[in-house]
Amino acid sequence: MVKEARLDLKEKLRYGDEIEVSHIGCGMKSAQFSMHHKVLKEGRVAAEGDTLMVCVDGAGKLKRLPPEFRRKLELQILNV
Repeated sequence: MVKEARLDLKEKLRYGDEIEVSHIGCGMKSAQFSMHHKVLKEGRVAAEGDTLMVCVDGAGKLKRLPPEFRRKLELQILNV
């Protein structure tokens, strides 16, 4: 679940624009992780931002990240 989000729109984006989106994992705790995102348009950064994601159960209570997901996220963070 997205707990926090920040967006810095540097250039207008319109429907039909060809864009490239990338994201990298930045950090992780037992029940949350953060990511940095970039949107490129014609090789320029058109937007970038950060999200803080939390893991919750069906009742909306915080829970630890599942082990398999955590391993995949750790690999992505280490490969930055």
